[in-house]
Amino acid sequence: MRKTMSRQRMRIAEEAARLIVESGISDYPVAKKKACERLGYSRRIDLPMYEEIEALVRQRQRLFSSVDQQQILDRLRQVALSVMQFFSGFDPRLVGDALRGSATPHSILQLHLFSDDAEPVAIQLINAGLPFRAIEQPDARKHKNRIPGFSFYWDQTEVETWIYPASGLRVSPPDLIDGKPMRRASVAEVRDL
Repeated sequence: MRKTMSRQRMRIAEEAARLIVESGISDYPVAKKKACERLGYSRRIDLPMYEEIEALVRQRQRLFSSVDQQQILDRLRQVALSVMQFFSGFDPRLVGDALRGSATPHSILQLHLFSDDAEPVAIQLINAGLPFRAIEQPDARKHKNRIPGFSFYWDQTEVETWIYPASGLRVSPPDLIDGKPMRRASVAEVRDL
């Protein structure tokens, strides 16, 4: 029975990785759910961990990508530097696919900004004439709280900025992929990449 479950787990992970790379799904739980639906599996079976899917995303990118992965990363990181300089007053940190090295042509650039109020970030976007929309997500540490953010385009790249309290710079939220504290990179660290 365990062998069958292991095979199903691998098929789900492979399909989720394919969806992430080819369809532009950046949300791992959504990719896993769609993979189960496409393969006709119940979500109660032995599901792959996000780390397993991430490893297959990287493998798929190496094997099947017609675009050089390093070019994708370099471009996203250049855009990240530009946006981070724009938001320099909010101690910006790069997070997500562009930092981990698993970005696809569909990846959304993700930044953490630090301010006790989201309004100054919105005002900066308005003053720059950048159209944006307000977004929010659950706080992984305090499930009742919501993390505010803004979504906009910068140099034809979709960017999501998540605004954490100024004190949040010291404590990184858990990463969805492995549950460890999320890796964040400052402007200097992104330049070094």
